[in-house]
Amino acid sequence: MDVYVSRETNIDSIEGTNTAVSNTNINKLMYYLYCVSACAPRRDDGSELIPASCRNFKVPAATLSEATKKAVVTMAILLNPEDIEGKLLVKVSRAQINGELNTFAKVKQSTTTVGTQQGSNVIIAGRSVKVQQVILATPEWTRMYFEIPILAERRRL
Repeated sequence: MDVYVSRETNIDSIEGTNTAVSNTNINKLMYYLYCVSACAPRRDDGSELIPASCRNFKVPAATLSEATKKAVVTMAILLNPEDIEGKLLVKVSRAQINGELNTFAKVKQSTTTVGTQQGSNVIIAGRSVKVQQVILATPEWTRMYFEIPILAERRRL
């Protein structure tokens, strides 16, 4: 489970449900962007951080235009895990999240693990956004939903 997790964090008390993601690179990147968007859905000016067309991972990749696929890849590169770590993403081990790999979760207790407080603003991709939640990301999750698909899609484009 690497989890997208509510900004309140007591890792021992994760609650959540499993999420099915299609086994295509674009859908995996869209799921990654969906998780990022849940953490910081809007910029300070009220506009969406990530357009809905780039984060609707349930839409079959085969039905998406090339322009949409390129937009997904571009957005994922701009919001890569390295750049959002410590702001919207916290690296954790699988043991810390009960051995799960792909679960959306809410947690119970407030924390300052990431260095930002829920409701505080951080700069992401050059824009100020309000933090709503954080992603608890295991190395497996990051590989599955970002590293492998982004490499494959960059080669394809």
